[in-house]
Amino acid sequence: MVDQIVIDMQQKLKELGVNKNQIQPLSFSLLPQYDLQKDNTKKFSGYVAKRSYQINLDNLNLVNQVMDSLVSSKDIQINRLDYDILKPEIYKRKVQKLAVKNAITNATNISTDFGYKLGSIKSIKYNVNNFYKTSSDLNLVQYAGRASNRDINLSYIPNYIIFKDSVSVIYNIIK
Repeated sequence: MVDQIVIDMQQKLKELGVNKNQIQPLSFSLLPQYDLQKDNTKKFSGYVAKRSYQINLDNLNLVNQVMDSLVSSKDIQINRLDYDILKPEIYKRKVQKLAVKNAITNATNISTDFGYKLGSIKSIKYNVNNFYKTSSDLNLVQYAGRASNRDINLSYIPNYIIFKDSVSVIYNIIK
């Protein structure tokens, strides 16, 4: 039965245009299952097989279709939805440039307010804790209960993406 569920999942994804190389198996577990008897003893009733997969999509337009297709199956459970960005280094570099520009602007404004001019740079501290994250207000557990209600327009696309960066600069000042 587990193999048939996997085959059905792969077929659904294939119909949506997801290539086989975008579906990666992560783990497999086989757990014993017990039924609790009236006399408080456990009786072995079989095994529960679980397989975990990672599905990588390059097209955000497919996310809703893939999720809707998978949650329509009572045998498939979705535990997590993560977003990543192709070539994040491009965006990180843009954010870094903006952080530098912001540091210069702030230092210039503050020194001018005190009646000074910026001199040479004494030190630069680049805070390497730059990161980006996505955010969505959707709770996947709640979605499963509403999946059949097509009047509700639900989207798995993140509401926003945040890139952060920080630069600290110490200048010599000129009177």
